[in-house]
Parts: sequence; C-alpha cells; structure tokens
Amino acid sequence: MSSYVIFPSSSSGKYVPSVPGNADLYAAEVRSFVLVLCIGGAITLAQLLFVSATQPARFTMDSYTRLFQWDSVHYADLMTTGYRNTLPPLIGDTDPSRSNFLRNTNVAFFPGYVIAGNIVRAVTGFTPRISLLLAAALAAWGFWSPLLLFLQRWKFSPISQSIVI
Repeated sequence: MSSYVIFPSSSSGKYVPSVPGNADLYAAEVRSFVLVLCIGGAITLAQLLFVSATQPARFTMDSYTRLFQWDSVHYADLMTTGYRNTLPPLIGDTDPSRSNFLRNTNVAFFPGYVIAGNIVRAVTGFTPRISLLLAAALAAWGFWSPLLLFLQRWKFSPISQSIVI
C-alpha cells in the first residue's frame, strides 16, 4: 500500500505515489509553495508601503494608523462592546447621523473582520485599532498567496501572472 504526495506534481497535475524517487519532486513543491507565500507577503508589504508613502507623515506608525477610518471605528467598537440591538428599534433612532443610533444598534457590520481583529489582539496584545489594521494586512496576504498558487497551478506564464497582479 503506497501513500500519496499532498501536492500535485509534474506537468500532468496528477497525484504521484510517494516513493523514495519523488523526494526531490516533493521538496520542489514545498519550495514553490514557500516562494509563493513570500511573494504574497511582498505584494502586501508593497501595498502598505505605497499607502504609507502617500500619507503626510511618510513611513511612520502615524501614516499606518491613518488607514483606520470610516467603518473601522465601528468595527473597533464591536471588538470592545460587542453586537447590540434594540427590538423593536427605538423611535427616532433610525437616522445613522444621530449619535445614539449606533449606541442602540450595530448589527449591520460583518463579524468576520471583528473576529480576525480579536484573534490578532489576543495573540499580540495590541489595541483594537492596530489589531484591525494588522488583520486587514493578513487578509490581503491571505488573498494574494492563494491567487498566486492558483495561477501557478493553472500554468500561467510569469508575464501573465504579472498582468493579473
């Protein structure tokens, strides 16, 4: 009974039995996987550096935290206070521009980003503001790396991969 390599191999894309002769092939697949993860991280870092370069205080923590705007404030509030809603809604609290609207209801925000921010905060101990920004950067890395892996598996040329990116 033979086992099988986790990664697809060779030009056929089929799974190849894991025999001693395939160790080099397996090592090449692992190296390729690590390279793609590094490239995905480099793309994410380049995005962050570009945004930081366009801020008034270039390449400082202040330029990074300036990304924390708009709905980020509501997500940070969700991290610290959780979801809340009054049923039925209070009369007069249907206008989001009123200050007590968000104090009474905040169920319109997606929980995935809040959960990711809480995980980053639990691991690092950072403030909700920095934790959410780091979670967003990790999500960007989590987008680029699988995209590059798919492009590689589908045998896109390096030029085609550059165009897609």
